[in-house]
Amino acid sequence: MLQFVTVFNPSFSTSEDDAAKQLLLFHSFQENESMSLNNKLTQLGMVQALWRFSGSFADSEGIGECVQELDNALLCTIIVEKDFFITIAVAATDRETPATYVLASLRKCYNFFVLQYGSWSHFESSKELTDCLNEVLVPFWTEINLVPSHLCYKGFLSSWPEFYKVAELEHGSGQQETVQSSWEADLKEQILLDDTSFLGIQDVLVYHLPKSTSRSGYKTHGLVRNFTPEFDSLPCVSNWIEHLDTIYTRLSSHVIAGNVQYKEISEEEMADTVPENNEHEIESTGQVLMNHGKKIYHNFTLPMSFAYDAVQEVGTMTGVSSSMALLTDLMPKLPSWGSWTGAAEKKPKLARSEFLISPLSADFLPDSYKVKKLYLSYGGVVDTFNCLFWYYNEVLVVLIFKENFKKIWDKEYLHDTHFKLVHCISKLYASHLNYNRQSVTDNFCYASISKKTKQIKSSFPLCKFQQKPESASPLELVVSGLDEFLTLGPNRKTSVATLNPSQQLSDEPAPGNATWGLSLMGSIFRKEQGDELKPLVDTFLDYMPAEKLQQLHLDIVRFINTLTTSKRSNDIKEEKLIKLNNGILCFLCDNSEETIVLVENWFNKSTAKHKMRGGKHTLVGHMGPEAYQWWKKVIQL
Repeated sequence: MLQFVTVFNPSFSTSEDDAAKQLLLFHSFQENESMSLNNKLTQLGMVQALWRFSGSFADSEGIGECVQELDNALLCTIIVEKDFFITIAVAATDRETPATYVLASLRKCYNFFVLQYGSWSHFESSKELTDCLNEVLVPFWTEINLVPSHLCYKGFLSSWPEFYKVAELEHGSGQQETVQSSWEADLKEQILLDDTSFLGIQDVLVYHLPKSTSRSGYKTHGLVRNFTPEFDSLPCVSNWIEHLDTIYTRLSSHVIAGNVQYKEISEEEMADTVPENNEHEIESTGQVLMNHGKKIYHNFTLPMSFAYDAVQEVGTMTGVSSSMALLTDLMPKLPSWGSWTGAAEKKPKLARSEFLISPLSADFLPDSYKVKKLYLSYGGVVDTFNCLFWYYNEVLVVLIFKENFKKIWDKEYLHDTHFKLVHCISKLYASHLNYNRQSVTDNFCYASISKKTKQIKSSFPLCKFQQKPESASPLELVVSGLDEFLTLGPNRKTSVATLNPSQQLSDEPAPGNATWGLSLMGSIFRKEQGDELKPLVDTFLDYMPAEKLQQLHLDIVRFINTLTTSKRSNDIKEEKLIKLNNGILCFLCDNSEETIVLVENWFNKSTAKHKMRGGKHTLVGHMGPEAYQWWKKVIQL
């Protein structure tokens, strides 16, 4: 899919003799192809010529990005920090991927770099910058080249790469507002305003990252709360966390430490791992353990089953079969997974909570497992902060500390912080994340993008990752420097990246007592609390097939591009109402403050008979009653 990625700064070169100085990074994704320096500089000259050409138009003054289509590639270029350029070349065979998605990923990879290493202009030498670019940009785009669907998982929301998603949590029925907000008050009092933390803690970020096992949709996904105002880096941090959680399916110590990557499995490695039905589907850690557990259970109970069947058959002839039912008491009551006998007797799992990144990790692990150093901006001032990551089921908490605060290295302080967080976040679950009640599926989908706060509120489901073609090699997630030592065998797919070595096969939690200080967010098994219940579904689009959903996102991208490129005064609002061929009715509104997207099923009889009521003099009045009521609530008509 990708041809090459390059980073350059023309100001580093003063003449043709030192033209190579402007080239900071050039990485080719073409296998078995080595490019000479002259060929790289030729490609660079072409990119610069196209940039100058696009900037020669009067309407292009102050542009920050450029898309140029050549015979064999689509060149997408952005400029950052005035003089630095990033260009990615996409093969012409993949032109179905809109340039909007590619440009958004370019912005994201730059923002993620700055978050971890600081701005490019602050590097003292170009060699040092090049080394860091190889550590961040090359793996970022290599994974996209392996899994191209990573480009489009956010769909049309990729049109705003500098904005971030906020969670819209439900309120527990029958509970008072004071109870619902008590978790925030407790967190402020016990963590932010605590005497031991007050001078050292900068902020606390709370995210809700639900998985499909508990909830479909996107409405409750994102930032729940942060407590310090003027946090300029909040969009960047939020998008980084969402990216890691989505690309790697769930967060772990290895993922946040930046020590994992996707890798193609060779034919030799697949020889012992491919099942007999030749399905190239990667099993999760939970699936591997479940399969082995079932085999052990079956082998252990097989002799007893034979004996039981024999006794039953004899008992039927002698009339004593009822007394033989007592033999079932001898069957072992092992922890079960739904399909096993005795699943109904399974005791409910307790909440899992633990540090993902903290000084509690083992001494032999790198420093990135103990603290995550991030370059963050508060009130326009950029500084380095030490960040710790902690989770409670599907809630992630990021603790941001000042760099000179040494208390985080005190294990007693960390254990105390752990129990305080458990107290606060358990209240959040009780008041806002109680999934044991019935949920109503909306007959419409919405997205509200605030240009002032840079917040995105959306119920549109994310695009599902497309399976790799059968001709492609399957992928596995590996931990750099660790998985290389795993021996080949039937458990080859059970990578350290997805397995917590300190996790015991028990329902009893052991907070803060992990042997290595490593953890995996959520459950080590793919089944979570409440799996016996069907996942809650937010909107009707959650039932839509993946291909049709992706096409809907592409249609909305085209509509948004039309709105954003049209010329109009800042005080003028532009609206569109479009009926698509697949029966979807789409309403778009764009003004100086926000962009709103509404869709609903045109063929839904329950909404069709109510159309044109109340707001028939406006375009949005042609939507169903639910969508129109949501519109009135947001716009406050």
